[in-house]
Amino acid sequence: MVINWFYGYNILEFVILLISLAVVTYSDIKERIIPDICIIAGILALISVRIFIEKTFTFRIFMDLFAGFSVFWLLRIFSKGKLGMGDVKLSAFLAMLLGIPVWIFSMMIASLSGTILFLAMLIAGRIGKRDSIAFAPFISFGAIIGFFLRPEIIRL
Repeated sequence: MVINWFYGYNILEFVILLISLAVVTYSDIKERIIPDICIIAGILALISVRIFIEKTFTFRIFMDLFAGFSVFWLLRIFSKGKLGMGDVKLSAFLAMLLGIPVWIFSMMIASLSGTILFLAMLIAGRIGKRDSIAFAPFISFGAIIGFFLRPEIIRL
C-alpha cells in the first residue's frame, strides 16, 4: 500500500525528507556540522516505510545509497577535504530516497545554486576566495526540487 499525497507523491517519504533536511540545514548553517543521527534516522525511517508500509523494499535502494556515498566521497578526496563528510552522508541518504536519476538532477541544482550564491557573495565582498559556505542548504534545496519533479525526471 502506497500512501499518496497530491499527484502521487508519497507523504511519508516527504515527511522523512523534510524533517531530515530541516535539521541538517539548520545544523550546517549554525554549527557547520551535519549530525550523523539525522542521516541514520532518515535512512532507518525510509527503510521502515519501504518494508512495513509500502512493501516495496528492494536491494536497489542500497545500491543507490552506495552510489550517492561513493560519488561524494570521491569529490571529498579530490577537493582535499573541502567537502565535509556530513555532505557525503547526506548525499547517500538522498540518493537512497530519491533514486539515482533524481539524485543527479538534485545535485546539479545544488551545485548550480551554491555556485551562484558563492559568486554573488564574493563579488559583493562578503566573503573571500578561500572562504567556504555551508553546502547542506543547497543540497536540501536541490533535493526538494528533485522530489517534486521526480515524476517528470523519471519520465524523461
